Amino acid sequence: MECRNLYPLVDPFPAGDELAAKRFPHHFEVAGRVTGQVIYKGRTVSIDGYGYRDHSWGQRDWENGMLNHRWFTGTLGAELSFAAITAQGSSGKLIRVGYVSRGGEVVLARFVDVVAHMEPDGLTHRGGELRLTLPDDTLVHVCFQAHAGVLFQRGTVVMVEIMCDAQGHGMTGYCDAEISSNPRNGKAPPLLALNADTTDGFSRFVPLTFPTPGGSAHST
Repeated sequence: MECRNLYPLVDPFPAGDELAAKRFPHHFEVAGRVTGQVIYKGRTVSIDGYGYRDHSWGQRDWENGMLNHRWFTGTLGAELSFAAITAQGSSGKLIRVGYVSRGGEVVLARFVDVVAHMEPDGLTHRGGELRLTLPDDTLVHVCFQAHAGVLFQRGTVVMVEIMCDAQGHGMTGYCDAEISSNPRNGKAPPLLALNADTTDGFSRFVPLTFPTPGGSAHST
């Protein structure tokens, strides 16, 4: 597959921030157009759409990991891409960073608000929404619904990364909604993940189904 960037690489974290320096050193991310093919078990799928990727260089400290974080990144196409990130360090300090790219022009957010619709397991989510307030007071509001997820662990941090369908400003796209919820900085392995796989590999997402008044059922 090939990914062609829609705009220049972005490092959303403030220079010199202690939490960012330990968790995300020399970090860059960007949305792009993705084309190519995926072949799995003899089946070929042609890819022509949008993606989002990030990369960091340098040593990361995961053993004294984040208490909580929300990392919601994605794109609604060439006209609007976004990143909304909150991260809480072991001292309790919370940083909020984000940006939007509108038609290839990158604008850092003045204020970042991120909400995940948490499952009863306290670990996975069903989607959520983000609000980015730009320097000119423009509000970017994107809502998303979970599609499929995976759980993984780095040091003491257990993270859930869930691909979501996204909607905002009359456009549709996708959001990679990654979170961790670790307010006590615990070290035990997770015992339940309702909305994410806990092992490597491919799987099929099965929505939750539960009864409604009158005996019918609906899914989420």
